[in-house]
Amino acid sequence: MEHATQATGRVIVIGAGPVGLSVAVEIGLRGIPVTIVDPVVDLSERLHPRARIVNLRSTEHFRRWGVADTVREHSAFGPTWPTQVQFRTSLAGYKIAAFGDAFFTAPTDTALYPEPAIQIRQSDVEFGIRERLAGLPNVETLYGYEALEVSQDEDSVHVHARSRDGEERHLTGAYIVGGDGGRSIVRRAFGFKMIGKTAISQNVQILFESKDLYTALNLEPAMQYWCLNDEFPGFVQTTSPDGEFILSLHKLKDVNAFTTEQAERAVRIAIGSDVPFRIIGLDPWVIHARIAEAYRRGRAFVVGDAARQHSTYGAHGMNLGLSDAADIGWKLAAVLQGWAPEALLDTFTAERRPIGVGVLEEATRSFSKSAVDLVVPGISEPGEAGDAVRAALSAVILKEKAPQFRHIGTQLGYSYADSPLIISDGTTGPERTPNSYTPSAVPGYLAPHAWLADGTSLYDNFGQWFTVLDFGQGQAENLDALVEAAEKDQVPVTVLRRPSQELEALYGARFAIIRPDQHVAWRGDVLPLASLWATVTGHVLQPSAAAAPAN
Repeated sequence: MEHATQATGRVIVIGAGPVGLSVAVEIGLRGIPVTIVDPVVDLSERLHPRARIVNLRSTEHFRRWGVADTVREHSAFGPTWPTQVQFRTSLAGYKIAAFGDAFFTAPTDTALYPEPAIQIRQSDVEFGIRERLAGLPNVETLYGYEALEVSQDEDSVHVHARSRDGEERHLTGAYIVGGDGGRSIVRRAFGFKMIGKTAISQNVQILFESKDLYTALNLEPAMQYWCLNDEFPGFVQTTSPDGEFILSLHKLKDVNAFTTEQAERAVRIAIGSDVPFRIIGLDPWVIHARIAEAYRRGRAFVVGDAARQHSTYGAHGMNLGLSDAADIGWKLAAVLQGWAPEALLDTFTAERRPIGVGVLEEATRSFSKSAVDLVVPGISEPGEAGDAVRAALSAVILKEKAPQFRHIGTQLGYSYADSPLIISDGTTGPERTPNSYTPSAVPGYLAPHAWLADGTSLYDNFGQWFTVLDFGQGQAENLDALVEAAEKDQVPVTVLRRPSQELEALYGARFAIIRPDQHVAWRGDVLPLASLWATVTGHVLQPSAAAAPAN
């Protein structure tokens, strides 16, 4: 049986992992028709838990989309679950070093961000976002459908999909977004060129169950345990408080030749005792270090792992993709609502690709200090000689691995200052370093967070689209004219007045204009000319060659 969906203003999203779902949420919440296509119906089909961390920036997106609480509820790990990453010779062996509050998952009352990161399996993230999508009448979910062919012409995109029971769907839309991972049909069909290195490491995840592991070893629960040994160095992640774990092994010689017997030995060595366990399954994969030359080709876009692949070290992959979703989502919605030009979509590559390059480099540096690389002679020796070896290694670990587990600057300190949508005030923001974050309202940076006097988050008071912040005490001259100019151009704007010397000092100006993705577009002590809206919405840009249809 065949059905056809015609919608010239529709966005078709291929892939319903966390990134594809987030594209659909970002666009769907803005009233644009969306169809999302993915072969998976039941999320229990995803045998191997993959992403384990929703980082700080991603929780800000989730909060804005109204899914943060739902996603937390789906997590098997409550707020009191330990946030430590330990380095050991084995689970039963010597403890060498540890990072507390890894990835900033511990509850806190800091003003730097509105809520902590989340320990959660990827499938549980998907459950939470799927629930949100189910409440949006303009979103069509084709779970259980595989995209077989995708194409585009000057005016539209086309998708041929088939369900598991053979039902055919022919979809037409205005744009297509590939959130379909490393084997993306969107990337391949539209000729997105990948730059970088392929197959830099062969790896395997061993999913195993051991109900008595914690009690038998009197082991302190943790987020991760790095087990450093000569034969199978790797790290164990807790995927369920009920005794389910993953042992990740990297830099193998031939992952296709890796056997169940080897997996059993690797787990036994990692545990370091005769505690019973059961192998559930093996998940081999290859790490690349590459990124798309551009994120747009005509009416097609790639996000997340479809746009780049790198090591999992630092938990960047899914989280970087969620910020891709936020960026392309509001821009597609603005264009389809008719108040932004087609050229706005070119800025998706201009803004997001440099961030992707930086994270790829950071993840690759972290991967150069894998468990394999940290093993040193004498690491498991007893007595003073072994203690000295472990003490020296501890110092190396705490220095070299901090960018992997404490990278708040990577999460919150990135900037779009070079974007043509940003209006510079002539100042320079703080230099981004992985392990530190200094809030800055320099145009292009993430708007600094603060808790207001009424106990609400400043972010929660931003509008859905552009927000004009006014922290001053008196009447703002020209504010009405600025808003009227936006209304004339059909640019949706919210005015937020919060007289506060503290907020004015935090932002370095009385006024700021915040983009839909919470980045600062402009700031100053005197309101700008009405022509500002033409810049921040892309009307001053010229269409690039990327806008031409590509197949």
